[in-house]
Amino acid sequence: MTFLKSVPGNAQIFDVFASRPEVYEPFVRMVEQVTRGESSLSPGERELIGAHVSSLNQCPMCADIHRTAARAHGVDDEGIVEEPKFATLLAFVGKLTETPHKMTDADAAAVYDAGWDEAALHDAVLIAGIAGFMNRFVFGLGIDSDDAYREAAGRAVEMEGYDSRFRERLSREGQDAEE
Repeated sequence: MTFLKSVPGNAQIFDVFASRPEVYEPFVRMVEQVTRGESSLSPGERELIGAHVSSLNQCPMCADIHRTAARAHGVDDEGIVEEPKFATLLAFVGKLTETPHKMTDADAAAVYDAGWDEAALHDAVLIAGIAGFMNRFVFGLGIDSDDAYREAAGRAVEMEGYDSRFRERLSREGQDAEE
């Protein structure tokens, strides 16, 4: 049950976003660009970074949704997290998540030495920041879901993207207001 009295008790992320579109619309557009725009990281890799950060933040809802979306994009966390190049990137975002004040030039150098470019490093930092925000958003507003919702949401995010899901929810809100 959400802590917000103005949204339904079983509200999900996009329901809360729709309650304040002037705030969340720019955020959702930015998330869409970071997760689906031009990048040296595939959309599945970007989703897996979000799942990793969410796992470290102990947010099973976000971790499950992003893991499902990563799988739908053809990235299975079972194999890729042990691949040395990707493991280096996950170690970087892991340290950024758990001890951000301890980041050093050596951490970035390890990412570059593993074969990633500056764009990948930048995107990984953006994704870690977005995931951290969303984890706190979910916990801070009391948003919860069951396994079926998490699975469906992950597949929907993969197929439709974040911006389309937001627009769909806004459209439903407008239809509800007309009735």
